[in-house]
Amino acid sequence: TEHGGACPAFYSCVDMSDLSAQSENVDAYSKKQLLEHVKAMASPEFVAKHKLLGAKPWEKIGKDAAVTIFKQFQEEVKAGGGSGGGGAAAGGGTASKAPDGGVPVGVPVVSMFATPAAGAGGAPPFQFNFNLGAPPPADEGQEDEGKRGGRRGGGRKPDVDAIAGKMGKVTVSGGSTDADAARLSALRDLQTQYDTAKAEFEHKRRELEREFEDKTAPLGDKRRGIITGAEAVAGAQGPGGIPNFWLVAMQNHHLIEQDIHPADEPILKHLTDITCSTKLGGEHKGKEGFQLCFHFEANDFFSESVLTKTYIMDEEDEDSLENVQGCPISWQPGKDVTCKLVTKKQRKKGKERTVTVKEPCDTWFSFFSPPAVPDDDAEIDDDEAEMLQSMLESDYELAAVYRDKLIPQAVLFFLGEADDSEDEDWEYGSDDDDDDDDDDDDD
Repeated sequence: TEHGGACPAFYSCVDMSDLSAQSENVDAYSKKQLLEHVKAMASPEFVAKHKLLGAKPWEKIGKDAAVTIFKQFQEEVKAGGGSGGGGAAAGGGTASKAPDGGVPVGVPVVSMFATPAAGAGGAPPFQFNFNLGAPPPADEGQEDEGKRGGRRGGGRKPDVDAIAGKMGKVTVSGGSTDADAARLSALRDLQTQYDTAKAEFEHKRRELEREFEDKTAPLGDKRRGIITGAEAVAGAQGPGGIPNFWLVAMQNHHLIEQDIHPADEPILKHLTDITCSTKLGGEHKGKEGFQLCFHFEANDFFSESVLTKTYIMDEEDEDSLENVQGCPISWQPGKDVTCKLVTKKQRKKGKERTVTVKEPCDTWFSFFSPPAVPDDDAEIDDDEAEMLQSMLESDYELAAVYRDKLIPQAVLFFLGEADDSEDEDWEYGSDDDDDDDDDDDDD
């Protein structure tokens, strides 16, 4: 699948089936795995009842609640009313419970392994598709017994022997169950080989990305020198440097330009370089993600020489953001463009007084104050979650423009030669939103 492994239903139906016999093993699985399993196998009514519709419901549900939902689903399955996407109904026949509480006897394999149909409680498409990280080789992911292994799922690996025993009870065809078990064992071996090859590929890809980053870093340093005038260029006479290089380059990208306001321009004229690195340090050392660095020459607006924005990817799901971190800005008195002082009159108990309050302003520098990513156990309503996800996606997409477009092609943007048409779908208030408005009008 696009998420780099076997069909999700394979692991849901096979690996997770062990839980029905050993409920104490539930805690060994992440809440994402538990809820994905329920979404894949439960009826649409069960999914809707427990608010599992929409993208990534596990982001709004705590681990304890996920365990409770999973156990309720198991109870309904035992009672004969909870299974929809992967139960006997999907296979067109009836099934009796296995003696050990595992995979039901007589369920056709096709129903156990089929990907759930859209609208029938199937897993939704991923909202984030950043694909930054790469899992370590298979022998690097097994650290402590207490840690949930595997970068792509966060759960333990299936017990092959236990699965083999359960598969012996599954009716595949009219042939021998020994032959069926042999075929399934061969398929499992192929899957293991594929997963190993995929892990090696991702690891090598990540190594190549870092090698490329190391190789191009000196080119970026030389570019900075030419822009600032510190690097001599043959045939260039007179004072060195290219004034306002980064301001002009940024204004020539339509997504970035719309965030630059008149009050920002005098400050951004002091911008000398923009860099990106996947080698995170400090509290984020060893984690997957990247950091944007905006380098400024000495100026009268703030004291920092570098402003940073850091994106950390989820260790259990590398397609999701774990955290976004901006940085504080030490503004000089009267130079803060992120807010303005407003004088207001207040009346209390017949007395009037004048107070001065700060009100936020639209500014490019708001980029360094991103929305906070809530904790896993935080409870937020659907509207707030949808708004937060939209804000985080827009923020990330803008960061990707800096990383993938502006930084590597800065001179082309400065000259107005770069093509940013591919980024039109990322524009705030895009055509998709307009289409939604049109649909509302038609209603």
